[in-house]
Amino acid sequence: MHAYTSLLVKIFGLKEHIPNISFQHVFKEGNYCANFLAVFDSSSRLGVTFWQTPPSELESVLSDIPS
Repeated sequence: MHAYTSLLVKIFGLKEHIPNISFQHVFKEGNYCANFLAVFDSSSRLGVTFWQTPPSELESVLSDIPS
């Protein structure tokens, strides 16, 4: 049994209550920007942050992504 089985069962159970939702697996290597933004925003005291433009620090992350 996979370590995350119970979590996945709960997530897919909740899916039944949310119309038009789908899930797609993304390997961590392909998720550089989301990971950067999560870590970058973890120091924020606000619950949610909205950016009009991406933070300048994200540019270096984008340039380091292998193609």
